Amino acid sequence: MAIGKPILVAVKCDAANLVKEARCGLIAEPENPVSLANAALKLKSMTKEELQIMGANGKEYYSRELSMEAGVSKFTKVFKELRRC
Repeated sequence: MAIGKPILVAVKCDAANLVKEARCGLIAEPENPVSLANAALKLKSMTKEELQIMGANGKEYYSRELSMEAGVSKFTKVFKELRRC
């Protein structure tokens, strides 16, 4: 996500939810080669602009939610709330 490229995942739960929420790639069914192949073919058929948008979505999401800076900011907020208690 941080490098701005579309992602293809074949997993469930958190990783798939992350890709879906960030709108940065496609999700295939785990352990399903047909699903994975179809997702890969779909990526291959997408326009350059569509792929760039997916990549940009991932990069922006990473910066906002997952980067070191975002993590420090979130922890700082938690610590400030704890200090008030």
